[in-house]
Amino acid sequence: MNTIALKMFSLLSLFFISGLLPAQKKKSGIQQTSRKDTITYRPLVMATSENLESLIKEKNAVLVHYGFAPLYNPEFEKKYGVRIHNAGCIILPASTEQAQRNNLLVTGWLNQNFGNSWSEELGFTPMGSNP
Repeated sequence: MNTIALKMFSLLSLFFISGLLPAQKKKSGIQQTSRKDTITYRPLVMATSENLESLIKEKNAVLVHYGFAPLYNPEFEKKYGVRIHNAGCIILPASTEQAQRNNLLVTGWLNQNFGNSWSEELGFTPMGSNP
């Protein structure tokens, strides 16, 4: 099996395994419940200049993070209303361009509304943003 096929098999396996967890539909996405936590999965919508305000209002705006280790910061999400979307470690040119545009718009909104204090609480510099 070549490297690309192995990576695709691994990704597909994760999707199938996650489908085996108990899930129920909710208005804002799919909710999975474990013994300790409840996680709500919302659809990923990249920000554009046209939809940024509605994403912010619906608490559906994301900062895209690439990397091997996923990040989860519920305090940041609660305080600023912006989620962290872990895109994994496979970086493709088309998705990278979208992520950079998205992150630039969302970080611009964060800077405008909160100054730069949010960046210290986030724990990473979003790809495409101005630090």
